[in-house]
Amino acid sequence: MTENTNGSAHGDWNQVGAAITALGERIQAHFSGLAGQTTESGSAAFEQLGKSFDDALTRFRAAVDDPGIADAAKSAADEFLAALNIEVNSAGTTVSETMGQVTDTVSQVAESAKQAIKDAPDKITGGSDGS
Repeated sequence: MTENTNGSAHGDWNQVGAAITALGERIQAHFSGLAGQTTESGSAAFEQLGKSFDDALTRFRAAVDDPGIADAAKSAADEFLAALNIEVNSAGTTVSETMGQVTDTVSQVAESAKQAIKDAPDKITGGSDGS
C-alpha cells in the first residue's frame, strides 16, 4: 500500500505489475524456442507444421501442469485484488468523509439561517418590544 500527498491510501500497483510480469515470464519459459523453421517442399512444410503444433500442445500441457504457473497466477490475482480492495475502500472512505463534512456544513448553515431569521425582527424594529 502507498499513500498519496493528501494521505489517502492506494494499492501497490507496482507490485501488481511485478506479479503479472513474473507470471508472464513463467509462461514464456514454457514456449521459448517454438519459432517455426521454413522448409522447401509442401509435404515437408505440412510435416513441420504438424510437428510444431504437437510441440506447442506438449508445451501447453506442461505449462498447465506446472505448479509454479498456478502459484504465479494466484500471486498475481492476490496482488491485484488486494490493491483493488484498498482503492475501493479508500474511495468509499473519502466519499463517506466528504459526505459527513457536507452534512455538518449544511447543518451549521441551517442553524445560522434559523438564528438569523429569529433575530431579524429585532434588527428591523431596533428592539424586541416592536416599538
